[in-house]
Amino acid sequence: MNKQRELHKIYLRMRLTSVFFLKNILEGFDNQYILTTLDTQTGIVSISYTEGSDEELIAILDSIKEITAHEILNPKPEQDLMISGKIEDDHNAQ
Repeated sequence: MNKQRELHKIYLRMRLTSVFFLKNILEGFDNQYILTTLDTQTGIVSISYTEGSDEELIAILDSIKEITAHEILNPKPEQDLMISGKIEDDHNAQ
């Protein structure tokens, strides 16, 4: 039986020059995390992750915060994200 795990997303605003760095760090975890750039002007990215791996992801992000200068926009996956005056709700977009 193939049990599928629910995907969650966390949104960050970060230095544009650090996006590639973070992507490489996350790839080292066997694609457990998927980084997607949402806005190249403001440095907004999303990271998709499986249920239960959020604590590890937060620990990773905390350990590189000085390098990436990121800001977590929604610490809880169920929160909506406001970008440029629009509400983006990933749970409803699917």
